[in-house]
Amino acid sequence: MTLDPNNHVVALCAAGMAIEGTPLEALALFDQAWAARTDDYEACIAAHFVARHQVTPDETLRWNILAVRHAETVVDDRAAEFMASLYLNLGDAHAAAGNQPAAKAAIETARNHL
Repeated sequence: MTLDPNNHVVALCAAGMAIEGTPLEALALFDQAWAARTDDYEACIAAHFVARHQVTPDETLRWNILAVRHAETVVDDRAAEFMASLYLNLGDAHAAAGNQPAAKAAIETARNHL
């Protein structure tokens, strides 16, 4: 499955990725994507990108948790192809925040989504 480039949230995230060398400008686009979300699918995409530009490990973890929670509630299969990636990011965020057991659990869940 390919992300729909005509989806407003996807387009904002793509624009943000194109300028990630300027983190504050990229984050502004990712924040716009978060504000524009209309469903759990769009929320998981936007939260994933917002997480990439947080200052503290706890904020990064919070946004990665949001991304996974929203992805888990998507009622169709649109989020299925990136569940493993979302859980790997969650595991990395847990590790950075110092919670190794949660990191290992998230990595195992990522493995199960492969």
